[in-house]
Amino acid sequence: MELDENTACEHSDIQRQLEHRELVEIVSRVLTKMPVLRRKVFVSRRVHGLSSKEAAGEFGLTPGAVDMHVARAVLDLHRAMELIEKRADV
Repeated sequence: MELDENTACEHSDIQRQLEHRELVEIVSRVLTKMPVLRRKVFVSRRVHGLSSKEAAGEFGLTPGAVDMHVARAVLDLHRAMELIEKRADV
């Protein structure tokens, strides 16, 4: 059976959708395991687009503390992705 270009393209799209769904699930799991304040600060900055100053006012923190929470959240996400990549290599 020979695959035409459209079939290969559809397969590629499905693969991308599955990978995206898996990534969303991973991020969601990591976010739920984060300390509550870290998660809220991260979401306010990276999802809702608040500035460090705006998030600081919302959470009663300094802009530097906001940046620290975001950096730690990003590190949590990177570590989770590294673990998943290592498992995939096995």
